[in-house]
Amino acid sequence: MQGIWANNENTKMLNKIIKKFTKLVDIENKEILKFIKDFSKKCKNEEKLLDAGAGEMPYKKYFPQTDYESCDFCKLDEYRYKVDFTCDLQNIPRENETYDTILCTQVLEHVPEPQKVINEFHRILKKQGKLFLTVPQGWKLHQEPYHFFNYTSYGIKYIAEKAGFKVIYIKEKGGYFKMMASRISYSSPFYLKHLKGLKAIFVLPFFAIHSLIFSIIIPFLVYHLDFLDKEKKYTLGYGIYCEKK
Repeated sequence: MQGIWANNENTKMLNKIIKKFTKLVDIENKEILKFIKDFSKKCKNEEKLLDAGAGEMPYKKYFPQTDYESCDFCKLDEYRYKVDFTCDLQNIPRENETYDTILCTQVLEHVPEPQKVINEFHRILKKQGKLFLTVPQGWKLHQEPYHFFNYTSYGIKYIAEKAGFKVIYIKEKGGYFKMMASRISYSSPFYLKHLKGLKAIFVLPFFAIHSLIFSIIIPFLVYHLDFLDKEKKYTLGYGIYCEKK
């Protein structure tokens, strides 16, 4: 289709708007960050920490007291960030009992053999070493085709204990209302992403109004109703803290 979106620069601009707005309304990441801040307090000065599947290393700044290392499957963009080493998480090139702490956030859904990965974490952790994970219970397909699993609390507990870990806690990333707030908040980026054929003069004003209502006001109200859900069987996912026996 010819028109304003045929211009590559305008397409890039729209994609930047979508990405920034999506990050702004990302309730799940806000919930994960709460776990990260709490977990960082458990890490002592100069502990050797591995951020496994670190990606852009968004949580590095929360562990300034540690000897921080990062790894990932590949270097996606060497100009924006650079992990310390690349590897398959089933075969991490480190000696037994190398690390005091391992951090692994939103990674296990992307590995085909999660039990082998957790076993490997157990191998490279020191005795009484700490493992902190976050996993999704329900989310859209992403990073396809490398999206293999979502997790229940029972599933991730089984995998951790089978590897030899003691599970200290498993906490939900909110309940039904936080999950719904997250889903609603993504409606604006979703429709804008799929309406690139329309001219910006028509799309963007509607986007602004829709975003105010459906990505800010309604999610804000729904989010703060989460105290009503005591069971939290509907959840965005879990934060799991384990220790090596």
